Amino acid sequence: MALWLYRIDLSDFFHKPWSFERKRDLIVDRLRGSEWVKAHGEDSLLVVAINEMAHATEVEDFDDWWDEVYDLADRDLVWINT
Repeated sequence: MALWLYRIDLSDFFHKPWSFERKRDLIVDRLRGSEWVKAHGEDSLLVVAINEMAHATEVEDFDDWWDEVYDLADRDLVWINT
């Protein structure tokens, strides 16, 4: 069982039937406000990936960057609840 260093809860909106743009913006805002992201430098892969997610105009582009963020979360022992 993993000992999580950070926990980020996105479950209050992640699966809502809202527009892509609304959920994208909420996810990005929640991630940017997390202690996990604040602990990384502006040029870190995590911050770059989140910035790319913020500018995604297509679900597929967002999903590609989401996969990167999720992999980084696993590496950093961050639990993201969706």
